[in-house]
Amino acid sequence: MTDLESVFQKAIKAHQAGNFSASKVLYGRGLHICKNEFAPENRNLINNILDSARNLKDQGYLAEAEPLYRCVLMFDEEALGPDNPDLNFTISDLSEILRDLGRLDEAEKLARRSLNISKEYLGDISTDIASSLNNLALIFHLQGKTNQAKVLLEQALKIREKTLGHNHPSTIKIMLNLSQVINDQGSLIEAENIYRQGLKILKERESYQHNSDIPEALAKDIAGAFSGLAISLHSQGRFTESEALHRHVLAIYEKIYRQEHPKIAASLNSLATVLNDQGKLAEAEGLHRRALAIREKVYRSEHPDIANSLNNLASVLHGQGKLAEAEGLHRRALAIREKVYRSEHPDIANSLNNLASVLHDQGRLMEAKELYHRAIAIQEKTYGSEHPNTSYILNNLARVLYVQGNLSESEYLHRRALAIQEKFYGQAHPNMAINLNNLGLVLQAQGKKPEAEALLHRAMTIIEHSSSLIIQLFCNGNLGHFLIEGQKPQEALPYYRRAADVLDQLFTNTQGLSEETRHTFLGQYAYIYRDYLQLLLRLHEQEAKGGHDREFLAAASRNQSRIFSELLRQGKVRNFSQEPAFIALRDQRSDLLSQLLTLREQHATLPVSDPNAAARKTALDQQINTFTADLERVESQLQRDYPRYLELIQPAPVTVEQLQKDLLRPDEVLVTFVLLPEKTVLLAVSRDHFSLHAVPIGRAALTARIHRLRNGLRLDEQGSITTLSQLDPGELHALYHDLIAPLEPQLGEGKRLLVVADGPLYSLPLELLVTHYSETDRDAFSKTRRQADGTADHPLLGEYTALTYLGQRHQFHYLPSLAALAAQRRCAVSANTPTPADCPKPTSTPRQPLIAFADPLFSPEAPVIPATAPSAAPSRSSTPAAPATAPAPATPANASSGNANPATQQTLALLARSGALSVDLGGRRI
Repeated sequence: MTDLESVFQKAIKAHQAGNFSASKVLYGRGLHICKNEFAPENRNLINNILDSARNLKDQGYLAEAEPLYRCVLMFDEEALGPDNPDLNFTISDLSEILRDLGRLDEAEKLARRSLNISKEYLGDISTDIASSLNNLALIFHLQGKTNQAKVLLEQALKIREKTLGHNHPSTIKIMLNLSQVINDQGSLIEAENIYRQGLKILKERESYQHNSDIPEALAKDIAGAFSGLAISLHSQGRFTESEALHRHVLAIYEKIYRQEHPKIAASLNSLATVLNDQGKLAEAEGLHRRALAIREKVYRSEHPDIANSLNNLASVLHGQGKLAEAEGLHRRALAIREKVYRSEHPDIANSLNNLASVLHDQGRLMEAKELYHRAIAIQEKTYGSEHPNTSYILNNLARVLYVQGNLSESEYLHRRALAIQEKFYGQAHPNMAINLNNLGLVLQAQGKKPEAEALLHRAMTIIEHSSSLIIQLFCNGNLGHFLIEGQKPQEALPYYRRAADVLDQLFTNTQGLSEETRHTFLGQYAYIYRDYLQLLLRLHEQEAKGGHDREFLAAASRNQSRIFSELLRQGKVRNFSQEPAFIALRDQRSDLLSQLLTLREQHATLPVSDPNAAARKTALDQQINTFTADLERVESQLQRDYPRYLELIQPAPVTVEQLQKDLLRPDEVLVTFVLLPEKTVLLAVSRDHFSLHAVPIGRAALTARIHRLRNGLRLDEQGSITTLSQLDPGELHALYHDLIAPLEPQLGEGKRLLVVADGPLYSLPLELLVTHYSETDRDAFSKTRRQADGTADHPLLGEYTALTYLGQRHQFHYLPSLAALAAQRRCAVSANTPTPADCPKPTSTPRQPLIAFADPLFSPEAPVIPATAPSAAPSRSSTPAAPATAPAPATPANASSGNANPATQQTLALLARSGALSVDLGGRRI
């Protein structure tokens, strides 16, 4: 064995073992031998090296294959001469490797060399010339030279059709490459038709028609055609069809290639991009990260595909609200692209546009504006001023001008973008909805309200069949806001309802992301719920009997401790997730939804050039109606037998009717609060009564008051009771007056209060609120405090003994959300109501009442409770309560579902230990 053969064999073995650093050194040593020491005496050795190179190339090990190809090329150049046609295969393969490694200038030189050799020796018409034209065209395409690429591919296609025929696999490959260029130029329908034509020919081949085990070469061709078609459908806004095809392609590739093959990464990347556009953020992020990991392992750090993955992952994070992380990834992607490509490459324009969008959302408008201008200049030079991609950047720049107050220029750019889109898509394409929506907002700001409203309604009509949840959210929310501003609150209500529904679905799609990420995502759209609730409150104040108070409670229940409530539902679903009847219904629903989305997208994206458009729309309408009826039937059965599943995937609000009929006990009153910017809304529900009261205290003011009160609840490092002397009875009474007194007629005496708080109210110990505090009480309190000396007659904190506390009249149970109450009690239905199939089967032993989460018995002998002690005793319920600790003010995400919140338990325990306080909760002394 020669030194060269030994070195390359060791390199291949090291690579196969995953020792990439060693294999890289060995490949370099082998290439050095080729250049300086190797005497080309053994053709068999060169052939073996070439076979190894091709094998590595096919497996996607491009960097490892490159030195082997260069070694073979050096030998052949010396043996045959630099222009011998027998070199063409090696030159072509090496050019493809360099192209796929992102070294486009080197790849172009080799592709031109291959083309020149073919023309000199083979004439203008040969399959080799077609191959050389195709390879050079692909490089031009990656360089953004789409017009030049199209010309070469058309030439190559004519040669292949003449020499091999229309249906030859090599002809089909060039046809599909041409359709990709045409798609990128904006001729979407033409590209789709070419893809479908190519697929039809591939599927007509004998090996496809009569062989269940399709040959690998044909499977690769079909997967490539499906992938191109999926990208074309994605460009048209037909996301559901595109997603299905991308999943099919990924399944094919995962059978053919190893898991870390570049083709797998490309397929993951394309699928994730479609998922992101549908608002499926959790799955999209996971797939993008998987694709990026493969590419970073296969390619050098400055490869264009790595930039592509960084760019797409950044877009997902942007949608989640992670602006700083998204900015960092976009800057990395831009740096790679600026190093790899010429300065006017469309991918650079793409990075500039996406980075500018993040900067815009960070409020850095001048930086964003500059980047948008750069992106437009590149886009116009590459694709022309009337390409759809140009219209998207124009729309984004117009948004910046709108925020800056430059309304006339913003309007001009929006109208220019709209004209481009109407030219390509017609009058009613989903891709136009955002621009119509934004133009409507600009016109509204200019006082052109009739035209603005018409555009906003037009956008709504367009997105009716779209599967892009983000666009649906914006369009519904913005039209609702417009109608409120126009003093049409009743007309605005349906749009806010729909926006809230879409936001619920988007949040469900974030399952699998971290809790912090999910809260960040939801925080971006908090204004939707806020505006919806404020609208309902406004309508209630205008018409008290309109039922808007009841809708207010239901709407508020949707946004309470979402993640905890979701975990409860997931736990319940696991109980029946393997039942065959459930699985059948679940899968049937999933299939119907997928088919419905496909039909709706086809309806929304029918090309205006189609002469049969009207007839096709009628047929689609009929199919949509049929599938909708089938879906309603299946969901009705799921609602009857497995309602917990629908609660998980389509969270339903908790209503006053549910609470009064099924959820509340006769001795219970539910009290819940909603904090709005200018008002705090108090709601109370019992079996027989429901009331809503709005007090003129905004969120910020109430937060400040509670913060001051909590200073008196903080303990020193030893848990000393002396710090409790900072509790201000006047503020405790003032909070009672504002938050509880308006509800007193409904609370009654001795009623158990189930409390669902909001924001800072989770940390307010309602038991400690003072129900009466007159001038006489104040004087007595001050006198007793002055006399306190720690003796038996004048104990420390004894001034608190004579106060009247809300906890003396009511037993309190704290819940994270109304959904948590519903999840626990839903199976306790009336005798006349059938028990759902997903409820636990009854046992001979009666179950405990639900709200037995925790009921600690405080006594004068209670020990000092450190600040980090658990806040609730173990639950007596069969379902564990949420974990709760005391270190920080509780939030809806970490609030206790026990008998008292952390601050209350520690404070009452210490007051009880000192003998300063006696409170009767349900007959217990503390």
